[in-house]
Amino acid sequence: MKYQYNTIKEIISLNRNFIILNESNDDNYVNMFENYKDNEIIIICNFTNIKNIWDNTFTNIIDSYSSRPKENYLNKIRKNLGDVDFIHITPNIFIANAIVSYNIIADEIGNTPINYGALRIALSTINNIAYRLNASIHIPKYILRWYGCSDDNFYNIVYGAIDTKTYIYES
Repeated sequence: MKYQYNTIKEIISLNRNFIILNESNDDNYVNMFENYKDNEIIIICNFTNIKNIWDNTFTNIIDSYSSRPKENYLNKIRKNLGDVDFIHITPNIFIANAIVSYNIIADEIGNTPINYGALRIALSTINNIAYRLNASIHIPKYILRWYGCSDDNFYNIVYGAIDTKTYIYES
């Protein structure tokens, strides 16, 4: 018997490795830092750009826990699309600064600043580290929307790049 699903999101939601949280409020993002088991290691994804601009709601939440991710990002001399830096901010929490955008606004033609190839590379890198650390991955999806990432492209890339336990925070 074949099942039909309207979207890749529906397929992902049936996979026990992926948990999609639909509530949209800042408490969800704060909970990423506070609601984990003592022995659980988590990697929180922070999607950034090559323009050296560190400014959105989620980065402000990160800053309230540690200034190291921001300092690491701003002090990095070379920024390449697809690069990921892992910053250990507590014994159990890593921030993965992933460079997936060449800008923060669309260009003069209207192309969105997200680079899907860089997103795929970054998520694969994060997945590999999560697998080695036996960690879960936490993705606040709204940052990618800010860069113009479509839901369909996001879910297709996630489904192809990640095979470890992942929490996707919708908003």
